Amino acid sequence: ASAREIWLCEAGIHAVTLMNDHVLSADYPHYLERYVNEHANADVVYVLGAELAIARDAGNVVSDPEDGIAAGAIAYGEELGRRLVAIENETPLAPLINIAFSEVTIPVKNPVHILAAREGLLGSVMCRDGSQYYAITELGYMELGGRLGFVLVPGEIDPAMLFGGAVSAEDSWLKTAWTAAPWAQVCGAQKLICFGVCNDQIGYILCDNDYRSMLSENEEINAVSPVVGSLMTEEFSALIARVKG
Repeated sequence: ASAREIWLCEAGIHAVTLMNDHVLSADYPHYLERYVNEHANADVVYVLGAELAIARDAGNVVSDPEDGIAAGAIAYGEELGRRLVAIENETPLAPLINIAFSEVTIPVKNPVHILAAREGLLGSVMCRDGSQYYAITELGYMELGGRLGFVLVPGEIDPAMLFGGAVSAEDSWLKTAWTAAPWAQVCGAQKLICFGVCNDQIGYILCDNDYRSMLSENEEINAVSPVVGSLMTEEFSALIARVKG
């Protein structure tokens, strides 16, 4: 018998279909893979993409109440599985892979993170210079087949940083513009795909101009710095320059 195919699937959808704090579950990705296993004889490696505070759009997916608490996860996962199995416009890639990583040092400016770092509550690699804490993480870039680019992000990044569409100066919290070019444009790949929460989880990575008050948004509570977006963008540009140079 021939070996089963392995499908690499990426989507920016949090696995929060159950919306229940009392159940330990693989959520919808499990049912997505189960559907592909049964209907395409393939395995699935499922990777979360550029998420930020994105959850899911269930659309017209209807769950069966008799399935109990997992009903929504089952229906949603199987619908995604059906869509994967139905894909026909496949494009072969050359057997080429290149990958590079860059260490990134981010000064911790978020008071919540400073307190957590001081008390040793953070799982990320941290160092300290006097009273200043730093988060030590990494950012990666990979190319497949000379066509696809993958950014390997150590957290949950605002999709606008990658693909454009950042909030305007008029509508931003700080009334300033985000002028950095989208990462998809910087890398020059035919298509850029994001692997989020990759090798680390330093929290949200936001555009600097829309870093809000912690009292108004939940993302800022879990962002290490008001300028983490620009720091990561500068590092990505430098990484691409080294890779392409």
